Amino acid sequence: MDITNDSVQEYRSSGEFLTYNHRTIPQPLVQKPSRCTPADNFDRSIKRDPLSFPTFSNDKQWKNYNRILEAICRTYGLQNVLNHKYCPQTVDEKDLFDRQQAFMYQVFTTILLTDKGKQFVREHQATFDAQRIYNQLATAYTKSVKADATATGLL
Repeated sequence: MDITNDSVQEYRSSGEFLTYNHRTIPQPLVQKPSRCTPADNFDRSIKRDPLSFPTFSNDKQWKNYNRILEAICRTYGLQNVLNHKYCPQTVDEKDLFDRQQAFMYQVFTTILLTDKGKQFVREHQATFDAQRIYNQLATAYTKSVKADATATGLL
């Protein structure tokens, strides 16, 4: 009997060889690519600490407070929550925005110490809509009659 390299390879790949050695055909290891969503990236980003946000307790300090709030939100990637025109379009954007809203709602519950701020937080307790809370704050402190009178009085 002539044994060649081809005949050995043919025998090793045959069912007889595998049955004799009680082995199964090894399956290739296929790794599924892990998909990291923007919301996952948000969760893994820099440590978001609600205590890094200043408290808002004086109505007359709205402009200064708002400037600081916008800067911190930009650092944390939360500027969409402060933009009343922003509306997420894709599933990933909606998931990310929901997580951002949840974090900012938590922040607002601890830092808004004015009567209006507390009122707006209570109004949106069921929806956790931080975007609407901020929009109402901005409107109340920049466009209301009292805000205009306060700004005029400060000049």
